[in-house]
Amino acid sequence: MRILSNSILEKHPKTALVYRIFETKYNATQPKTKTDLKNMMESDEAFEFHHTSNDHSIEHLNEWFESPESDTESFPSIQFFKEYDSPKWEPQFVSKSDIPLFDIGFRYPRRDNTVLVNLEA
Repeated sequence: MRILSNSILEKHPKTALVYRIFETKYNATQPKTKTDLKNMMESDEAFEFHHTSNDHSIEHLNEWFESPESDTESFPSIQFFKEYDSPKWEPQFVSKSDIPLFDIGFRYPRRDNTVLVNLEA
């Protein structure tokens, strides 16, 4: 992800790279591949993060499952581009380290995502 983010964000600094996150049932074996994850989702052992509210859902999930698995040798790719068009959507993202730490557009208490983590290159 770091290689992809450095490459994309250098050219497009106002872009945020959104990534999918999932949760599993308590004590479930953690998936090691997308195939494992897909099988767990089909058996209701894994879910999109906060799936009951749909705030973190990213469209085209089935298409993502069908795409080849990235390995340590391959360069990760971007599945699709999307405008941030819904105040209900709370994606997890990677961005440049110089973005503002706070945005008044995120209203409390529903939109209070204030934690940003800086990963040194």
